Amino acid sequence: MKEPLVNKKVKLDLVGVNGNAYAVMGAFKKQARKEDWTDKEIDLVLEKAMSSDYDHLLATIVQYCE
Repeated sequence: MKEPLVNKKVKLDLVGVNGNAYAVMGAFKKQARKEDWTDKEIDLVLEKAMSSDYDHLLATIVQYCE
């Protein structure tokens, strides 16, 4: 796997999150803000997540969750 854009992870369990892309990104963004990520860090992850299909989006978000 490629080197992560941001060397952080959020404490987020995606089980139970509505499976649509906007809900997944929203849950990630909300938790990242709670954990004091900068807007730039959040945007980098979300831009990468949205750069391809839904499977890529999920894999990217999961990469930044613990």
